[in-house]
Amino acid sequence: MIIGGRKEYFPRDDASMHRASGEELQRIAEEILKAWPDAASAIPAKGDPSSFFFVEMLTSVPGVLTPATSVTLLGDAVHAMTPTLGRGANLAMRDGAMLGRHIIHVAEGKAAVAEALNAYEGEMTRYAFQVVRESAAMGQRLIGQDPLPE
Repeated sequence: MIIGGRKEYFPRDDASMHRASGEELQRIAEEILKAWPDAASAIPAKGDPSSFFFVEMLTSVPGVLTPATSVTLLGDAVHAMTPTLGRGANLAMRDGAMLGRHIIHVAEGKAAVAEALNAYEGEMTRYAFQVVRESAAMGQRLIGQDPLPE
């Protein structure tokens, strides 16, 4: 189907994708990868149709966090994204390392807990939400992911 001048492979409602058979999903995969290099585009057609199933992936929408007082988030809990860039686990490890550096300041008496958490969250949201947007943009190009709101 053509929507807005762009070829769409997915029905507009998730319920119909959940009901699709393995054969239908295999055909969708073949169509999506048709323009890819031969080594990649040939893979779905060679697969067992019963191995195709719908997987729903969600992306967080970047926003502004409420100032932290004693609890914070890291990794997918705050910046979940589709795997199109393959950077989610790396970001979670980066978050943990940076959070640890900020918590050391609390242990050394150089910062209060809320101050350390807010410093961490300010840094983390700058780099992580940029990666979420990059991943979503790649997902739009490669797998038909819906765009993120501005």
